[in-house]
This record gives sequence, C-alpha cells and structure tokens, in this order.
Amino acid sequence: MRRIVLGLIGFWLLTGAVLAGEMHTWKLKSGKTFDARFVMDIGDKLTLKTPKGRILKIPKEDISEEDINYVELANPPKFDITGVKIQAKSGESDISPYSPWVKDPLRWSRYRFGFKIKQRGANPYPHELKIEYFVFGKNRISSRSLILLDRGSATFSPTEENKRLMEYYGDREIELLNYRQNGWVHARGKTYAAILVIATDERGEIIAYKSPYKWLEEGLEEKVEKLREFPLGGYLNKEIERVYAPRPATPAHSGR
Repeated sequence: MRRIVLGLIGFWLLTGAVLAGEMHTWKLKSGKTFDARFVMDIGDKLTLKTPKGRILKIPKEDISEEDINYVELANPPKFDITGVKIQAKSGESDISPYSPWVKDPLRWSRYRFGFKIKQRGANPYPHELKIEYFVFGKNRISSRSLILLDRGSATFSPTEENKRLMEYYGDREIELLNYRQNGWVHARGKTYAAILVIATDERGEIIAYKSPYKWLEEGLEEKVEKLREFPLGGYLNKEIERVYAPRPATPAHSGR
C-alpha cells in the first residue's frame, strides 16, 4: 500500500511538473522546429511533451545550443548561500568625537562583510551568477528600525576548479561603536544584525537567496531594487523606506 501511495505521489509530482512547464518552440541542429513543454533533463536526453500529449526523448547533441542554454537557465542547480563577516580590527579609546560626554571607554570594532556560496551536486552549470549582499544593523538604544550598514557584489561561476564554491569579503570596513554617555543608562552606538544574500542569473532572475527576515521575502525583487539605491547608513522600515533614527529615552541623570 505504501508503495502505491508513493507511486501516486511521484506520478502527481511529475504530472504537475509537466503541466507547469511553459510551451516552448524548440530548434534542432538539423533546422527542424516544434512546440513542446520541458519535462525533465536526465543523462544525455531531454524529455519533452508536445501539445497533443506525446512524450519525446531527444538526445542533447541534436538540440540547438540556444535551447540547451534555455534548459540550463530554467532549471538551475540548488545552491547553499549565506552571509559572512570577519572582524578586521577592534579596540577602545578614552578619546572620541563624543568627549567629554562619554562615561565609559568608547569601544569600537571594524568588520568586513560578504557571502559564501556552494553549488549542490556536480552537474555542470556553465553560467555566471551575480551574488549581492546587503548588511543590516541596529541602533543599540532601539531595535525597532534597521540600518543599511553595507552592500556589495561579486560574480561567481561554479566549476570543478573552484569546487563549485566561493567565499568573498568586500574591501570596505564598517565601524561599529559601543559607548555610554554620562547620565544615560543604555549603551549607544550601532551593532550588526543580519545579512541578505541573493544570486541572480544571466536573465536577471533571482535563483537563490538567504533572507534573515520573513518580511523581506514578500516582494523580494522589488525590495532588492530599493536596497540597491538606498543610502548606506540610513535607517529603514519593512517597506525599505527611509525613517528617522530612534531617539533615546529620557536619561537617568547620575548627578555628576
């Protein structure tokens, strides 16, 4: 019984994939053209389905280079993708732009941000990807709004030589401060929050992403467009609109 259920599920998934495939005009190297939906890519053949329901299994060597490219882009491999950070420098100082109001030594850290991406599996994917990352921070006195601390990008082509893996850090060092002013209870400054990473193919389609927040995934492409133009260091809300920096609560004066 279990085998039957699994078989039906497999059939349903396959049928769903066929129905979901868009009709495409294919061209063979012989010059012949025909309409069919893509079903699957197995071994050295493509399985296609004609408008009348006929299943075709055609050797890849007979299909035009343009259509092989179409299949590869429409069915990219899975990628594991994440944001990364590394501490470049850190320290503390009694002298700061906020003196003489700084109560404790001003602590600072400088970070470089980037991404790590790895293709799952070993199937060839001879296409260049653009990987972009967007770094978010928070003000230490309030986490109600985010700060766009940094952004950057690099290109990646998965090959056997690079083991289909890339780790990249941008050149920019982002300084984060931690200090307290006289009479104020809470620490001031900025802190790291999270990184959004996206991979875009030659068509401009996002084929992989790692989002730290669920609200970013809703309308992701539109929000990414806004983040590309958003001023670094600016505060933003969930609609990627600029907002004012949070104001601290009334200080508890120490009497000094």
